[in-house]
Amino acid sequence: MSKWEMDVKNLALGIMATMGLMAFPATAQEQVCGERAVIVKQLETNHGEVRRSGGLQDNMVLVEVFASDQGSWTILYTKPSGISCFMAVGKSWEAETPKRSGTRTAL
Repeated sequence: MSKWEMDVKNLALGIMATMGLMAFPATAQEQVCGERAVIVKQLETNHGEVRRSGGLQDNMVLVEVFASDQGSWTILYTKPSGISCFMAVGKSWEAETPKRSGTRTAL
C-alpha cells in the first residue's frame, strides 16, 4: 500500500473515530465509512481532491470520483442516509475529454 493510500486510510479511520462509527470487514479489506460532508472536506483539505464526476444508481446510492491536479483519486459511494464509504483510492488520475466521433473504442 502506498503512502498516499495509507494516508487516506488513516484519514478515514480518524473520521470514524471522531464520529463514533465502526469499520466492518468487507471481504479481505475494511470498509471505511463516515459522514459525506466530513469526508469530502478532508479529501479537499488534505489531498486537494475535488469532485470530478458522479452518478446515481437505481437504489439511490450516489457514486462519485474525486481527484486532485497532482493525480491522486478517490471513489466514494453515498447511501441515502448521507453516509459515504470508500470504494477505491489511487494515484495517476488522468482526465479525458470524451470523443464524440460516433465510434466506440475499446479501453
